[in-house]
Amino acid sequence: MEHIQPRSLGGSDLPENLAAACYRCNEFKGSKINLIDPVSNELTPLFNPRINLWSENFSWVEYGTTIEGISPIGRVTIITLRLNNPDIVVARALWIEVGWHPPK
Repeated sequence: MEHIQPRSLGGSDLPENLAAACYRCNEFKGSKINLIDPVSNELTPLFNPRINLWSENFSWVEYGTTIEGISPIGRVTIITLRLNNPDIVVARALWIEVGWHPPK
């Protein structure tokens, strides 16, 4: 489980502050909660699955192997969590071949 607001920054262990996350995303996020968006050059919060909608912040491109940030939140989240690292892009391609991806 991932702390949306890290405990080191005052976040709690209450369910509303927790989200499922893989080990790598949790490790890449660390105690980060925001980042400078490379397009707007503004400090932008990371995606919060409790309040943000995936479809308003991300889209699948390249047949579903790559995630594109369509908002500042999406862009900084992709950068922070390294959502398009080569290993996961290859894994997504394999998942597409067997019909597991992209999610509906």
